[in-house]
Amino acid sequence: MTHASLDIASTEPNTQMPARIVAAGLSLIALAVVFVIDKETGGKMSVLPLYLVPVTLGAWLGSRVVGIPMTILSGVAWMLAQYTTDTPAFEGWDLVQNGVMRMVVFSVMCFLVLRMSALRQTSDDLARLDPMTGLGNRAAFFYRATISLGQAAVRAQPVSMVVVDIDRLHEINTRFGQQRGDLVITLAAHAVRAVKRPDDSVARTSGDEFVLFLPQTGEPAARALCDLLRVSLDRVSSLAGCEVRFNIVLVLASRAPLAIEDMLNVGEGELRMADGFRSVKFTEAARGAG
Repeated sequence: MTHASLDIASTEPNTQMPARIVAAGLSLIALAVVFVIDKETGGKMSVLPLYLVPVTLGAWLGSRVVGIPMTILSGVAWMLAQYTTDTPAFEGWDLVQNGVMRMVVFSVMCFLVLRMSALRQTSDDLARLDPMTGLGNRAAFFYRATISLGQAAVRAQPVSMVVVDIDRLHEINTRFGQQRGDLVITLAAHAVRAVKRPDDSVARTSGDEFVLFLPQTGEPAARALCDLLRVSLDRVSSLAGCEVRFNIVLVLASRAPLAIEDMLNVGEGELRMADGFRSVKFTEAARGAG
């Protein structure tokens, strides 16, 4: 499961910082509004539920990085509103006691919201994971690779794709059993993951198929990666205790195609004719043929 979390994290675009900035801004605005209301009413109206709004916003949208500071600020803001109002509801030691109690309430709310957010994120991650290998599934691959493809298209950069197939996996299952076949799949996933670079997208797209999308990668670098991949895959047979062969198709594109599906269709089409290693240059004609 450690590999799973790492793979999912690597497939997500780096949007955490802007989201946290937005969350902090919205939470501070909400807190300022609540503070003004509390101060102007002079404690005559209970606005405790309103203080939960900035805490909830911060924790849900900005995780603990924003949620915990907003919890503290909300408690301080309540005490400050009581201290500066003309007709405070609490003074002296009563103010401190009630401030601590409200801080406890805000902290509990923050914890509950953070927990709910974590459960939602875990559910989203599992929905995009292949449970056997911990790699991204087909949906996760299309999500991440499409973002990388768009960036390459804007910058007019070449892209490449590597499609890997476990040759005659069904024969391994028949001869050695399903458990051995599952071991081969897991070992193959580790071999593919071993050559993945930070910006690459990797996934298990079907039962015996794995895909690597290589952004900003021309032919020399893509072929060098394929050489490393073949070395990595060569170890699978000895670890699995049976002969395992792989077919590898390298799809090269001097400029980014319109859709990631186009490259994948070409690669999967070439797999039917591959015997070991095969490379093809992506063109619109090739896409049509695939």
